[in-house]
Amino acid sequence: MLDERIDMDLIARLADAHAQWQIVLAGPLCGIGRDALPRRENIHYLGPQPYEAMPQFLAGWDVCLLPFAVNEATHSHCPPMTLEYMAAELPIVGTPLPDVAGLHGDIVTTAGDAQAFIEACEAALLAAPQEHAATIDRMRKAVASTSWDATAAHVSTLLAETPRRSGNHRSADGERDAGWHAGAMRGMRFAISTAGGAA
Repeated sequence: MLDERIDMDLIARLADAHAQWQIVLAGPLCGIGRDALPRRENIHYLGPQPYEAMPQFLAGWDVCLLPFAVNEATHSHCPPMTLEYMAAELPIVGTPLPDVAGLHGDIVTTAGDAQAFIEACEAALLAAPQEHAATIDRMRKAVASTSWDATAAHVSTLLAETPRRSGNHRSADGERDAGWHAGAMRGMRFAISTAGGAA
């Protein structure tokens, strides 16, 4: 999806820095018009594409990009295509979104300004085979750890451990320590609301 979260100026700067590179953007426009898209001979907008076509596109790419603007709209954004790029085992260059850097900082090369972004793309294209092989190994581990099977197993473990943990934290009079329980739940919340309101 191409929307206001994409740093269009960054894309233009990248295209200008390397006129021989072909910059490909696929996805529907959302909330922006075509006039917001930078116009360069080497920038290609493919528009909406079926998900099934993604492997074909990835097969012809050399570096995958996460050119997001860093602002309030993207502060907690971790683009799902990050894992798709990893599954394709292609180099990834992006802007320093907190969730991307925090979760995949050892895989995704992040750059805070246009010049650094351009240089990161250059370095990705010139990476030694051994370096790329090491990155691929980390990609495979990341993809495996975030599969639905792995996620379900992790949640099942957490749920199975919760009663045991709660039972081991009681106050002097034998009652459960409500303060401990509240503190333990701050980091994770699961809610079902049938009324349409906040849980």
